[in-house]
Parts: sequence; structure tokens; C-alpha cells
Amino acid sequence: MRNRWLGKWTCMACMLGLPLMASGFGSVEAGAQASGSLGAFVARAEDPTAVLYNPAGLAQLANNELLFGGSGITSKSFYSNAGQSTWETDSYAGGLAHLFFNAKLGRVTLGFGTAPGSNWEYQWSDADFPSRFLANDGSFKSQEAYIGLGFKITDHFSLGASYRYIQADSTFSRVLIQPYSSDALFYEVEEAFEGDANGGGFIVGFQYFRGRHFSIGGSYQTDVDLDFSGTRGFNLLTRAQEPRAQADFAAAFRNADYLQTETLPGLAQIGLASRITVRTRIEVDLTYQDWSDRVESRYQTFDSQGNPTVVSIPRNWNESYSVRVAGDFLQRKAWLWRMAIATGDRFVPSQNVNPDLPNSDFFQYAFGFSYFRSDKYVFEAGLVYAQNRDREVEEKEFVFDPSAPNFITPNGQSGLIEVQRYELRLGMRIRFGASTKRN
Repeated sequence: MRNRWLGKWTCMACMLGLPLMASGFGSVEAGAQASGSLGAFVARAEDPTAVLYNPAGLAQLANNELLFGGSGITSKSFYSNAGQSTWETDSYAGGLAHLFFNAKLGRVTLGFGTAPGSNWEYQWSDADFPSRFLANDGSFKSQEAYIGLGFKITDHFSLGASYRYIQADSTFSRVLIQPYSSDALFYEVEEAFEGDANGGGFIVGFQYFRGRHFSIGGSYQTDVDLDFSGTRGFNLLTRAQEPRAQADFAAAFRNADYLQTETLPGLAQIGLASRITVRTRIEVDLTYQDWSDRVESRYQTFDSQGNPTVVSIPRNWNESYSVRVAGDFLQRKAWLWRMAIATGDRFVPSQNVNPDLPNSDFFQYAFGFSYFRSDKYVFEAGLVYAQNRDREVEEKEFVFDPSAPNFITPNGQSGLIEVQRYELRLGMRIRFGASTKRN
């Protein structure tokens, strides 16, 4: 039930923002209310984060609002094999911030915002981990910015559209093994990628909104092409003081630039929310994302002689679906309590599960609240626990073998992968023009 497998995140450019929710890890919701609802927010979208979740919801906001806040994230991954050996990553902790604002102009409402799309970092500190030849450490972090508008067609029906800009930074390293002479002595070399990318796409949506009584909404995020550029470098890890190793390393490895394009596929969401008691409301959202066009990831770089070469990683991914259910309970108009659960399926086929993407079915749980200090000031919080369920993998542990290609070979061992992640989000909303007293 442990995982040591979260490698190669240079190719994780495909895993940004809300689409990360489909994979179940790395997700960062924008806003404490939506976070406490696990993103089951398409039908309601009743704060300025609507510019991201469903821009049609902007038109239904009664006031100009400023929403801001911060969050803390911690995560850890584990891998255990059949022999009960266990490896784990160093614990990762990070802090993030988000800011959103909307301005009403009659039937049109403008929305603006910025928030992290994803935030992930891992490091397998055990130098003897048997899959270090596939993945060693890495990170993937992105920041998104949004500008959009919602247009109120009738008092309860609206349409909206937003532009979404993504800036991402990624690192990834793995260990390479090479012979240095015919006497079967070996040394290890670290191969590391570091790069950044940017790209943009659109979000369109509709919403029929009757407050807490009933609402329905849908949104679609278009494909986003991310053009990564960066450096590919090498570092001699072992036998570094051996002159023959140094000479062989200098001849075999050359630092170079690399280019890579990844396409983030479109994401379709639809949600339905309804009041089931006087104070209780529930929303159910369905999401769909098609990764089947991802056959491979290709890195254009240069070999040790300076000649153009391509590093290709097979993918052959599938479609993915998820279900999110969120409910809230209004207590005496001052407190709004919420709970949510989400689950989704894997999109990586079993034969391609490897340390660069430990994709598995996921569960997420969340709890949150909003405290209405008055009609003008709202304080909010959301706590999320996300877990990728244990997924068995085979042929992912590698050992030295002088007769094998690249001098490593799978040892036939099977094991289990698990990822755990916690997110705490705090925020505040200010409604301009609203009363400073609670009605």
C-alpha cells in the first residue's frame, strides 16, 4: 500500500488544474466554498470563482464581490512490494493563494481571477530504490489566470465564457546506468529535465439558477496546448573520482535544450443542485475527459554528439469519468456547513502504469463551512483529503544485469502504490454594496 512512483513530471504538463481532479491527485480547487464541495460547483457557481467553474454563474451574482484566500497542502506517496519492503517520498508541504473579483454591469457581469492550477512535488530519498531508473524526483506547479463574463438572458437563465491562461513549471529526474569498461564495473548518472510552458483555452457554460431551490448548469473547458521548453542535464553520481568514469561520462553525456508539446484535453462537466429540505441542499456533478489521443509523449532534444534526437514515452491513455456529490446545511443564516465526496476512474491502462504516473481510481472527502458575519462579510474554510487507492503494478522494479539492455532488467516483483494528500483552504468574501448587518 505504498508508493515510490510519482516520476517523470515533465510529461505531466498534461495534468493541470481541474483536469487533475480527474486523476485524483495534484488537484487544487479555487476558493474555499468550491474546495469544501470538491468542485461540485457547476450548477451553483455562486461566488466569483464562477469565472473558472462555470462563467454563466457570474451573471447570477447579486453584488460585486472580492474573494481571496490561501491554502496549505501536504502530500506523501508510498510503494510496497510483495516482499514487504516499503519506500516512501519525503513529505511535501506548500502554501498557495487565490484572488477573484466580479463587477456587475447591468445584465453583464465581468469576472477576473488567479489561482494555482496544480501544485505537486516529490522526492524519493532512498538511493537504493529499485525504480530510480524510471523516476527519482520531480515537481509540477502551475498558475492560472481567468477573465470572463456572464450574460443574464432571463432572470434565472444565463450564459458565460472565460479565457483561461496557464503558466507551468516542471522538473523531473531519473537515474541512468552505463558500463564504463569491459570489466563490468558500473557507475550511475542522473538525467534531469527542467522546463516551463504556457498556453491558453476557453471555458463556456450555461446556468439555470433559482437560488437554493433549484439550479442546473454545465461547462466545457477547451483543449490547451502547452509548449514546454527547458534544459536536459546530466550529473555523475557514483565513481565520480574515478578518472575512467569521468572520461566516459564526458564522452557519453551532453547537456542540451529540449522542446515538448503536450495537449490538455477538454473537460466537460454538468451539475444539478436542489433543495431537499428547508435548510439542506445537494449538488451532483458528472465530469468527462478524453485522454485517448495521448498515444505518446515526445521530447525533442540532442544526443551526446549534438545531433537532434527524440525521447518517446508510450502512453495509450483512455477516457475518464468522475462523480462529485456535495451537500450543505444552512444553520440560522449565520453558518453554512458543507460536506462532499468524489470518486473517479483511472485513465492509464495497466500495461502503462509506471513511476511517471501512478494513476488509479481515487476517492476524495471534504468538509467546509461559511460564516456570514453580515451580508457583506463571509468567512470560509474547506478541508480536503484525497487518496489514490492501492493499485497493483508489475515489472516496475529494476536491478543490475550485465547481460540486459542498458544493464538493468525488471526483477518480476509486484507491488502496491498509494498517494495521500491533504488540503486546507481559508478564504474571505467581501460583497460591495451589501449591508454590514445580517438580515
